[in-house]
Amino acid sequence: MAVYKGFPKEWPPIKVNPFKDFDIAYRNVRDSFSAVNDLRKILTTVFENLGPIDVKKDFGAKGDGVTDDAIAIQAAFDALPLTGGVVIFPPGSYMVGTTPVMTSPSAWEIWGYGAEIKTTGAISALKIASGVQHYRKAIRGLHINHRNNNDATFGIELIGTSCVSLYDVSVRANTSNAAYAAFHVANTTASDPDTGSFWNSFHNCRCREEDSADPNNIPIGILIEGSSNATSVLGGALSNTTTGIRIRNQGGEALVPNAVLINGVSFEAYTTGIHVSGLAASNISGLRCVNNRFENGTTVFSFTVITQQPATGPFLAGNYLISNAGTYLNNPENLHINIFDFSVTPDTGQVAQLRSHDGLKVIVNSGSSAHAMMAQAGANGFGFQLLDNTGGEAGTWAQASGGGSEFNKITKTTFLNGRTWQVGTGTPEGVETATIGSLFTRTDGGANTTLYVKESGTGNTGWVAK
Repeated sequence: MAVYKGFPKEWPPIKVNPFKDFDIAYRNVRDSFSAVNDLRKILTTVFENLGPIDVKKDFGAKGDGVTDDAIAIQAAFDALPLTGGVVIFPPGSYMVGTTPVMTSPSAWEIWGYGAEIKTTGAISALKIASGVQHYRKAIRGLHINHRNNNDATFGIELIGTSCVSLYDVSVRANTSNAAYAAFHVANTTASDPDTGSFWNSFHNCRCREEDSADPNNIPIGILIEGSSNATSVLGGALSNTTTGIRIRNQGGEALVPNAVLINGVSFEAYTTGIHVSGLAASNISGLRCVNNRFENGTTVFSFTVITQQPATGPFLAGNYLISNAGTYLNNPENLHINIFDFSVTPDTGQVAQLRSHDGLKVIVNSGSSAHAMMAQAGANGFGFQLLDNTGGEAGTWAQASGGGSEFNKITKTTFLNGRTWQVGTGTPEGVETATIGSLFTRTDGGANTTLYVKESGTGNTGWVAK
């Protein structure tokens, strides 16, 4: 057995060839990086050639409408490579007992033409929570079947995600859940504006009810809330809803949608077509509702619980009403709202009304029927403006609520270039400020003291009785 005798007093000299040793070290490092790079190329090639992921063939989903396919669908979503890809739902009925969640931040698509997702319990059929990365994402052709699930919460949710486009996606439901929405766009965290959903869009998407005996049993077609900016709803049909599109704040006035575009959508059999509430002034100014069709409903537009007056109001243009039985615009907050080129095709009666309040600005360019009530002022209709009225020959252009003759509740009407026509008691001299050319009708006047014309001055003087 060897006995340790300690370290030697002197170590033998080490022969070093710096040039040769450096060359060997360099070649080793170079070969290591080359191997890593080769591996990266191989893995990239493998990922890029994986092809579409099939939830049936690749992950065993049954699609028979009975088997719970939630685990298989979730596995398919989770299998998407970092470079993105496509998940295919072959034709079939996929039952889920838990909500499948797509979290991939890359560019991806879900193809579901001929396929539907059914649910059991208080869950959503599908949730997208892939973050705010600016990658293109899409869902195509998928159908959500909530006809036999009264407890369903939502159809498809877009939560804290961006750049998702839905094409030809449909929802059919029959639910007693008053908070249900076929499509839901919202923040991940209700109190955090940075977790909103941005630049999402709906293209030719549809929802409708199942029970013909209850024509309004989809509470909300599309719910947009929180800091969900630049959401677009383009084409499609929202039928048999309590509210077709609901736009509201989430977790306070700081978290409100902005720049919402609704264009070319067909609303049918609704209580309220579009309901907006809780938005700040700047956000409501970004709302654009153009070229939409409203049929067999009650209130077309409703703006409530909005305490700030927008500098430039929302833009409602080119909307077409068919047999609308109630109010075109419900505006109890007295907001400035821009309305252009809406037309009506009524059967009988007052089927199209504008309920205006203080400060409502209405620009009406077309009317099509003697039965159209094109503009109606509320009980406090001060500041009503009716500009460029070139519509139907026998339409009633303005009438105050509460009965009586036209304009009997409107105390001031502003025409082009700031000229006004005011109604009141007593002389306007020294009381009413107006521009030259304005008129004042005195309700308690007599001969030569009923009509006054503003002939001079810039303040409240210069009124001359006629």
